[in-house]
Amino acid sequence: MNFWEDFGFFKNSVVSMSGYCTEIDHSKPIYRARKKDFDNITDKKELTYLQKEDCIKLRRANIPYHPVFYGSFEPACAVAEITDNNEAVILTEWQWKESAKIRTKLFAKIEHGDSLKRFNIQTVEEYHAGIENLKGPIEKNNLIKEMMNRSAHLSDLFLIEDDYFASAILGYEELYRTRLSIVENTDAIIYPSIVSKHDVNIAIHPEIVDEYLELKKIWELNSSDLEDLKLIWES
Repeated sequence: MNFWEDFGFFKNSVVSMSGYCTEIDHSKPIYRARKKDFDNITDKKELTYLQKEDCIKLRRANIPYHPVFYGSFEPACAVAEITDNNEAVILTEWQWKESAKIRTKLFAKIEHGDSLKRFNIQTVEEYHAGIENLKGPIEKNNLIKEMMNRSAHLSDLFLIEDDYFASAILGYEELYRTRLSIVENTDAIIYPSIVSKHDVNIAIHPEIVDEYLELKKIWELNSSDLEDLKLIWES
């Protein structure tokens, strides 16, 4: 795929206007999982985002040396995202501080987002209202129409298995390049899960994680059955 030919609108960084701005319920935790392939399973540095020097691969929403914190709104989705067998997994729960105010972009079709409906029903209703009203007065605002259409289209980029280039560039544009320009920062992006059509994931800029997220619980899981979760640490 020739990315710059197929998705040429990225060239001028107009992707910064493409996501539908949304709010998340800060009372609900974020779940993150990683394979148990390290020794100190209570070391926060091993459980959060990769450090810059270790972030050398292209991933779903980041380019090399630009790490992001990958999380899910449902623990089962977090585990499923990283394993498809009975590998040992460390699952963590992170809670937002009360002072957290972050700017989030939605790149997830609503039909992919049952978990969206659970944590922010108001935003989903507003999104649906916006789509329905495109045939009415709101249709005159081409920018809003374009943003909504692109948001729905760009969500598909995160569902391309084994080809992270397009979604990684999108993640970089939103989470990093906005910090180098005059546009308002994007602190996190929400995108559809590749393993579950009912759930969405979130990628968060490291600065926001350090300032607003707190590690609350650590579980160990040695099978794909969440009933086998073993709590090993709690703050």
